[in-house]
Amino acid sequence: MGAGVARHRVVRWEILFDVPARTRINPQESPWFEVIEDGTDGSVVIATPDDAHTIEPGAPLTVAVQLLYPSRHEAGDGTLRNLRCTEVTRP
Repeated sequence: MGAGVARHRVVRWEILFDVPARTRINPQESPWFEVIEDGTDGSVVIATPDDAHTIEPGAPLTVAVQLLYPSRHEAGDGTLRNLRCTEVTRP
């Protein structure tokens, strides 16, 4: 295992990325994650809803989301900006 890689299952995590303001996650989807920020202010934050969705350290975390952009122009090529996934260690 490389330096800085956790050696325990990740119990709480967040995925964060930036979108154009007024973008939002499609409310018709039924996600298994919790939406903390829906994108209307330019940020999307989704998180594990409970302790049942743990992942192995270094394992990929695949999440499907549908975003509703204010316009086709603002959607661009669909690349998520400033995408990051972090382990949440705060209570």
